[in-house]
Amino acid sequence: MNEKYILYSSPLGTNGLQSEIPVTLSEYRLDNEKDIKDYLSLVNQVPELFTQILDFEQGLFDFIDTKYPQIPESIKETKELSEDTEKLLVSAIEEFKKTFNC
Repeated sequence: MNEKYILYSSPLGTNGLQSEIPVTLSEYRLDNEKDIKDYLSLVNQVPELFTQILDFEQGLFDFIDTKYPQIPESIKETKELSEDTEKLLVSAIEEFKKTFNC
């Protein structure tokens, strides 16, 4: 685990696309040959989806380290996410999302 993100316990988090994929695939209806082909196509896309998630997270961490180093510094110092730091983090994420291309 990266020491800068001491409160970050899961590389992909516990919610979001990465946790929805297994549920979505497990509930997929396979009524005909087209459904099976569509399902297999989706399964084949899973590695790329995870790569995109990891690329987004790494890019976000680099962006925050560069433009908003006070965010991880504050969390590391206080070992909590203050209301002000949370607002700044949300703002940083929104700013980064505008620049990220997957």
